[in-house]
Amino acid sequence: MRSIAIMLHNFAEKLSFVGALVAVVAFVIMPVLVAGQVLGRTFGFSVAGAPEYASYCFATVAFMGLAYAMKEYSHVRVSFLLEGPMALRRSTEIVAHVFGTVLSGFATYVSWTGVGFSLKFNDISQGHDATPLWIPQSVMIVGFGMLFLMIFSRLMLLLFARDVPLGAAKSIMDEGH
Repeated sequence: MRSIAIMLHNFAEKLSFVGALVAVVAFVIMPVLVAGQVLGRTFGFSVAGAPEYASYCFATVAFMGLAYAMKEYSHVRVSFLLEGPMALRRSTEIVAHVFGTVLSGFATYVSWTGVGFSLKFNDISQGHDATPLWIPQSVMIVGFGMLFLMIFSRLMLLLFARDVPLGAAKSIMDEGH
């Protein structure tokens, strides 16, 4: 079980990096679309769908970056709970990861359901481009799914591979911050 937990976590970390790359690409495209719309208005033409696509890029940045932010410990942590005895810290980490796994799994399921409704009712955006909404909504499934995998893989490491450091978590726990 230990080796499976390690392989799963390594896969989750690599996948989170791919998600971060997608987020970076969307982050670069977003201001280009906004600038195109601003310049278009200045010179009397319109870039059809630019505001909608910029919003889709924003959502892509937010959701595709979730797992990588988790990998880098960029999410908000309540570290005062980790300042107690080592046994309490470990228990707190396990409870937090169980809660995060359930919450991110539920968010993935709800996103999946939302995309299903968009497909069922052929829901499209209200802009000029009439984009099928299941396309931008799918980013939520992928982003939450990657976050679920990252949290779950860390939970597996905590339970089955105690000697494997969780990146920054090991230094935080060792220094007692």
